[in-house]
Amino acid sequence: MNVRSLIACMMIATYVAPMALAADPASETPAQSPAPAAEPASDSSVKTTTSTSTIEKTDTGAVKTTQKTGPSGKTATGTTTYTKTPNGTIYNGTVTGPNGKTSTREGTINKDGNTVTRDGTVTGPNGKTGSVNASTTKTDGTIDRNVTRTGPDGKTVTTQSNATKTGDGTWSTNSTTTGPNGKQVNGTGTVTKTDSGVERNSTRTGPNGGTSNVKESRTRDGNTVTSQREVERQKGEKPAKNTAAKKSKGGKKRK
Repeated sequence: MNVRSLIACMMIATYVAPMALAADPASETPAQSPAPAAEPASDSSVKTTTSTSTIEKTDTGAVKTTQKTGPSGKTATGTTTYTKTPNGTIYNGTVTGPNGKTSTREGTINKDGNTVTRDGTVTGPNGKTGSVNASTTKTDGTIDRNVTRTGPDGKTVTTQSNATKTGDGTWSTNSTTTGPNGKQVNGTGTVTKTDSGVERNSTRTGPNGGTSNVKESRTRDGNTVTSQREVERQKGEKPAKNTAAKKSKGGKKRK
């Protein structure tokens, strides 16, 4: 499997199996320790994030560029270079936030049979470093994914997710994210294949029963992948995940 195909498979797998985009430079900026799982508060709101990525094949692998615009209209950009090696693929990338601050990421991607693994580190604008270890296994009709994110002080957030094929172009998904305090956020949803990509609708439930609804779409036109994500949630919701993941590529908190 070539690098471009591997990146595409990872993007699809991490979308079908509900988890943050493993190949998206904006998805990891661990400048702080993981935050505990929190419960949505009252008063609902809808926030939209749009991301556009382009993958260009090179002689040694591929280059992926991403532009992500948050709910406030602020934009962050990222570039990741994937290089083929005899044992798999290595990647190196930079992410620049709207304030000009830069984070870096690097790691390896390997495929062994039906399993793709990714091990990497991310260094935030403040110089602090975190790590991510992910594995995705695809079998006949199922996709299983496990991710561990570790902050600078060693605290971890883990996510276990799976997708099961329910029909021609349709999947059901389940996920559980556990914060360093042991609290959990659970998610259920459906993924539907469209003529130009995929759509996903899911519901997340916090440790005390509060919920939020997530609508996502991903379309592909040649080498360009466009994603849109709408989250309808109660104000103050902070799902279990790395605190730095709430920050944009430049180190500012995401809205």
